[in-house]
Parts: sequence; structure tokens; C-alpha cells
Amino acid sequence: MMIRNVFERLNFIIRKSIRNYTHLFRFLAFLLTASLILFFYPSDMHFKYDYRKNKPWLYKDLIAPFDFSINKTDEDIKQEKDIAKQNVLPYYLLDSSLTQTKKNEFKIALQDCQETGIPVNITANEAIKLQSIIDTIYTRGVIQNQSKENNPPQAPLIRLIIHDKAETVRRERFFTILTADEYINTKLAQLGFKEITPIKSFIESFLIQNIVYDGITTAKELETAYDNLSPTYGLIQKGERIISKGELVSLEKYQIIYSLEMQYNGASSKSESGFWVLFGQIFMVVIILFILFFYIYLFDKRVYFRLKRIVLLCSVFLSMVVFASLCQSNFPDYITAFPFCLFAVAYKVFFSSRVSILTYVIGVLLVGSFVSNGFEFVLIQILVGVASILSLKSLHHRAQFVTTAALVFVLYLSIYIVRILMFEGGFDSVDTDQLWLYSISAGLTLLAYPYLYLLERIFRMVTDFTLLELSNTNLPLLRELASKAPGTFYHSIVVANIAEEVIHKINGNMLLVRTGALYHDIGKLANPSFFIENQHGVNPHDNIPPNESAAILINHVTEGIAIARKHNLPDEIMGFIRTHHGTRKTAFFYNKFVLENPEIPANNSFFTYQGPSPRTKEEAVLMLADIFEAATRSMKVPSKENISSFVDNMIEKLIVTQQFNQANITFKDLLVIKESFKSQLVNMYHKRVEYPKSN
Repeated sequence: MMIRNVFERLNFIIRKSIRNYTHLFRFLAFLLTASLILFFYPSDMHFKYDYRKNKPWLYKDLIAPFDFSINKTDEDIKQEKDIAKQNVLPYYLLDSSLTQTKKNEFKIALQDCQETGIPVNITANEAIKLQSIIDTIYTRGVIQNQSKENNPPQAPLIRLIIHDKAETVRRERFFTILTADEYINTKLAQLGFKEITPIKSFIESFLIQNIVYDGITTAKELETAYDNLSPTYGLIQKGERIISKGELVSLEKYQIIYSLEMQYNGASSKSESGFWVLFGQIFMVVIILFILFFYIYLFDKRVYFRLKRIVLLCSVFLSMVVFASLCQSNFPDYITAFPFCLFAVAYKVFFSSRVSILTYVIGVLLVGSFVSNGFEFVLIQILVGVASILSLKSLHHRAQFVTTAALVFVLYLSIYIVRILMFEGGFDSVDTDQLWLYSISAGLTLLAYPYLYLLERIFRMVTDFTLLELSNTNLPLLRELASKAPGTFYHSIVVANIAEEVIHKINGNMLLVRTGALYHDIGKLANPSFFIENQHGVNPHDNIPPNESAAILINHVTEGIAIARKHNLPDEIMGFIRTHHGTRKTAFFYNKFVLENPEIPANNSFFTYQGPSPRTKEEAVLMLADIFEAATRSMKVPSKENISSFVDNMIEKLIVTQQFNQANITFKDLLVIKESFKSQLVNMYHKRVEYPKSN
């Protein structure tokens, strides 16, 4: 218990410090966000022009800012490699040890044939002739077929390695298995052998290819030849005009501009002009974040003045920009596979559409400042991201993530096809790899579900999924309320239904107000019998002074907060518990105290709820629903006129007592709220027609 009190005290001190120094913490969030973006911002300078083959150059004359070489095209490099491959001679080794082994085996076999006649019957003179044939073949050499992996088959010239020395020789100098067979057949006939076939078979059983293809050395030579190829041709000097404004970007000009872009993008911002590059980056990031914060200040003060929401916004913004920067720095070819729409979904879930769209657009613009083809990249990502934000008006089902991912892919595909048709005039240049990258990006959007869950837990924020879980009346806390305070539970259900319908009319969060209504009176669990809806003929307040009764009633707000914290309810739900009575008086017990104690001046603070008053339209509607439901149910004659008069008078009284001053609610909203409450209350509590009794 002591540890819990210390923790709550520490939590109170931290919250109070944050409230007192909100401006300082907001500035620190701004500074930290800008610093991290600059830290991860790619250090390479970025080429600022977009250009296409066979299209006019739309900018001013392009002058070479420094000396650079012209890169060869991929086709040129491939062609040069093919030529190099043809010029590299295959390497072969003379396997002397294996040759000598086979000769010795053949000599021993000849002796066996002379002695046993197996497998051929020969004389000593014939053995000498056969030995000369095998010696001639091995001296000349039998060449192995050449591997086809790196070189064209059967190159006419080869490099023969003998005793670590290589010489160039013609392939035709050596026997092949086929020419060796022909040589043996011819030689046996010349030497006068009668049974040629068995003797030829006997000789060939000792033949091996002793000129062996050396694939390793050949591959090394080929690699060396590739390394010696120059990736560039020609040189452009500093100050030389590359292309003039309006000039057509020919293939030659395209390659020169592309070479400049590669050199430019590879130039580090730490070069001699690095200071100005860094200064420009700092200025750009600061301006972008200032515009974002100023926009939020103008159009969504609920985000601006709540530090937790500002930190959440900065965290999602940083996640998108920093991870995109890392992807661009390490895997630039895969930047289009980055799931930008995942962050668009995160913005929409936690913030309004207006804030979500601007924050996402600014983030994409920032990323577009360091990727290739920035204009095209920004255009595609903004169109797809904004469409995904607008498609998520509400998020109540997990299947919506799949639908959004499918929508993202369809939009990527559609925009890509439109771009191909606009700039290429056909489908011949469709890049399937690019389509796969878009598919990956759309698929990774499904990670929004675990990403949102992580953000919820870290920042203790509420999404529709959390509200759906909390609004389940089978949860232990609500089951306990239904069991110990059934009247309060029923009252909460009715209030939730009424408030949900009213908030729908003024475009508020229906799910939030419903969930808040279910928990707004959980503090009554501490003393359920002291509240009229749970009483059954016995009223404990009859036996205690009115000031103690008021204290018990007022204390159910404090008890509710304690119970909510014990069950880890979100701050948004605790807001309904704190504000559903605002700073109003417990009028009944106040008046009773004044009547019973005319000589004692009444202390208003003893009979007044501590508040605060409602801060959102949802909290304001819940306060009204709570008042109207309880009052109408206790009316002796809940006629349409009585209900209408009560609603008008109560709302007027709450306005006079400044209960709505902090809520973002307008007089137009109040007019709609009045009519909606009147309609619902009349329909719920009107007197039914008494049917005649049957005989």
C-alpha cells in the first residue's frame, strides 16, 4: 500500500511538472525531432532535376559544376564484357603424374598379355609397337572438353600450364578422345595387326584426358579482364555546358546528365561546400516543423496543448522520415517498397483527418527531398497516402486493414499505369520489378495493426479497437458493476445509448462516448446503496447528516478514478469519470443542510464536485445524458412539455454556471443536442396507452 502511494505521488508530481512546463517540453519535442531528422538525413548532396529520354530539358542551361567522367551504359558494359570473355583464353593443365601412372599400368598390362594372352594375345614385338602408340598419344596429349560456363566452347587457342609456366598453343595440337580413337585405328592397320578391334579396345581402356581444363585460373583471368574495363568514357570539364534549356534529352545527353547525377549524389555534404549544405538542411527541417506545429496550433489546439499527443505525432513523423532515410541510404533501389501508407493509417487513427493529411504530406515532402525522381515520388506517395486516410473514416474491424492494403495496391498500380502511358506511350516499358515493390509496400501496410497496438501501449492512447474491447459488458469490471450496483449498471447502459445517438448528430466520436458512459459511474461500487437507483425502499441518507451524504456522493468521482487506475483504463475514459458532474453542486443535500442548520453558514465547497468541467463535446454530451436520464426517470409526469422544458432550463443553467466553457462545443451543437435529447427522452419515458382488461 505504501509503495502504491509513493508511486501515485510520484506520478502526480510528474504530471504537475508537465502541466506547469508544457511549453518547455513542447519546445524540447520540436528540438529533438529536428535533431534526429538531421542526424539521419542522408549526407550525400541531392541532384535537383527531373529529366527523361527524348523529352525537352525544362530547366535553365545545365553547366558542369565540377569535372566528371561520363558513365557507360549498362548495354555498353555488357557488350565490353562479352568481348572480354571472347578474348580470354581458357587455361589447361598437363597432368604429368596421372599420365605416368597410366603409362606404367599399360606397360604392366602388356606383360600380362604376353604371358597369359588375356585380354589379347600379343608377342613381345607387338607389345613394343603398342607401347609406342600409347607413348605418342600421351606425349602429344589428350585434351579435355572445355567448360561452357565462362567461355565459348572449343576456343581455337588455349593457355597450357606446364610446371607453373603458361604458353599459348593451338587446340588442334592435341588429341581428343575421338581423334585418338581414329589415330589408334589407323596406326594398328599400318603396323599390320589383324584383329584390330579387341586390341584398340584394350589400348583405349588405358586412355585418359591428361590436358585438363583449369576453370579456376580461367575464371581469375576473366575477372581480371572485367576489372580492367573502364566504367566510363570521356570527360566533362567544369564550366562546360551540358544541355541548354528546351533542348531534347537525347540518349547521349541523357547518359551525360545521368553521370552527373551519380557523381552529384555521391558527393558528401562534408565537402568544401558542406557547411552551406548542412545549413540548408537545418533551415529546411526547422521551417517544415514550424509550419506543422503552427498549423496544429491554429486548427487543433487539443493536440497542440496536450504534450502526449504532440510527442505521439512527433514519434510517428520521425518513424516515417528516419526509416525512409535509412532505407534510401542503404537500399535506394527499394525505397518504393517502404510502407508510407502504414504511417498514413497511424496518423488517421490517432488524429483528425486535417492534421493527418498535412503531417503525412509534410513527411513525404521531406523524404522526397533526398530520393531520386523526387517530384514523381512525392506525387505518387501523396495521392496514395491521402486516399488511404480519407478511406478510413472509422476503424472498427480488423478486415479494414486488408481493405486499405488492397486499396493502396490498386492506387499504386493505377498511378503507375497512368505514368507509363503519359511518358512512354505504351506498355512496352512496364517494369515488373517496380510492380513487385509496390506490392510489397501495400502488403507492409498490414503491419499497421501491431504498430498501432505498440503506440497505444507506449502512449496510453485510445483507438477504436481499444474502445470496442472496453465496451464489452462481459468484462470483469462491468460485470462487477452489474452485480453489486445493478441500478447504476442499467443507468449507465441507458445513458450510453442516449449519448451515442446525440453525439452522432454533431459528428462526435460515438464509440468513445458510449464507452465513457459505461464507466462514468464505476465509483459507485464503493457505496452502491447510497445511490437512489440501487436502493430498495431503504435510504441510508435518512440516518446521516446532509453534509456527509454530499461527501459520499462527491467521493464517487474520486473512487471512480482510483478504480479506473487499478484496472488500467485509458486517460480518455477517466476524463468522463472526472467531468460527468463538472463543478456542479449536490443541490438536494445543500438545500437540506441549509434548512436543517439555518444558524450555520453552508460551505459551498463541501457540496460541490471538484470537476473539472467537460473538456470535449463527448464529455459535455455525457454530462447532459447523465442528468436528463436520471431526472426524466424520476419525473411524476414525463410529458413532452415537461421534458422539453426541463431540457431547455437545464442546458441554460449549465451555460450560466460555465460548465461548457472548456468544451469545444458551439451554440449550433447545443441546438441540435437539445432537439435530440427531447426526442429520445420523450420516446423512452412517455406514458403508454392503458389497454382494456380482457374478460
